[in-house]
Amino acid sequence: ICYPLVQVALEHYPEIAELHSIAGVCFLLQKELETALGYFAHAAKLAPKELRYLVNHAELLSQLDRKDEAIKIFQNVLNLDPRYESAYIGLGNIHQEEGKMSLAAAEFARAVRFNPHSVAARNNYAVALVKLGNYVDALDETIRILKVQPDHNTSYRRLAKLLAHLHRFDEIITHLVEALKLFPEDAFLIHELGKAYDHTK
Repeated sequence: ICYPLVQVALEHYPEIAELHSIAGVCFLLQKELETALGYFAHAAKLAPKELRYLVNHAELLSQLDRKDEAIKIFQNVLNLDPRYESAYIGLGNIHQEEGKMSLAAAEFARAVRFNPHSVAARNNYAVALVKLGNYVDALDETIRILKVQPDHNTSYRRLAKLLAHLHRFDEIITHLVEALKLFPEDAFLIHELGKAYDHTK
């Protein structure tokens, strides 16, 4: 639906990278990934210092299982800007998909170090820590997320599971009572709160 409008603009302004990027998004929404990739690649070629175009290109390459190419682009982005969060997350996601959880966690940790207020970076890092069995650090990261974004439902769910694993049931009750003020109809949180009460009897 959106491409015909972008096509008209591209006919008049083919040198504008943003239009190619928008066209890529149009085809991405239509699940035409190879066509989208071509537009993302052209946007990156037209504006090689605009890092979001490079990241869009790399993320779609990864999705198409062209991970080696994606890694090179993400690394190029980080050479240009060592603080660029999305590149670390992209690298971490690739390592995670390949089962290399220690490498994934390291990339997510770098994203957090450079972007300490990023919920996305901390959430990815917390997930990786859980998969590595590092429950205490995963819990710490999850609590930090909730300090930044108190309505982060996924973190409350992870928090309940982690605290239960650590047998810290009183803390589950404290946190989930607060969570249910935000999500009063969340069946999972209600169930976990009930289980925590049962353990404290």
